[in-house]
Amino acid sequence: MLMSSTASSFFSSKPLPLHRIPTLSRPQLISTQHANIFTSSSKAWASKTPIKASSSENQTVTVAPSVESASDVVRSFYEGINGHDLDSVEELIAENCVYEDLIFPRPFVGRKAILEFFNKFIDTVSKDLQFVIDDISNEDSFAVGVTWHLGMFQKRNSLFV
Repeated sequence: MLMSSTASSFFSSKPLPLHRIPTLSRPQLISTQHANIFTSSSKAWASKTPIKASSSENQTVTVAPSVESASDVVRSFYEGINGHDLDSVEELIAENCVYEDLIFPRPFVGRKAILEFFNKFIDTVSKDLQFVIDDISNEDSFAVGVTWHLGMFQKRNSLFV
């Protein structure tokens, strides 16, 4: 039996062929001293529009995308670095990402260089030294800015900043 599948916006009656749904791009990380900006070339990763999927056998399923917001991606990035978990951070960094910090003479270019930098960083600091997010802007679906500082946990669950 030949089956055809479609997906459509939950709020629209016009179906879209499944093969035309765009793949999501990962955000890029650009950093300056104590402020980082994550950007994406596609706003699809910030979309939260529920969709309906159906087949020719009339089975319909409503699916809400599990895509994170830009600020969620930034929080996940720092959570991974704070936990010394580079595996969780790797998928958040685009292959052609540029990480700039004014402390260093040159930016780190590419996922590999950025991961090498953070690997050295987490190998030389205690887990007690944590990135603390001061502010996150999340009003733009293409970019998010974050300001942070480093804080030190001195006692169990007590952060000295």
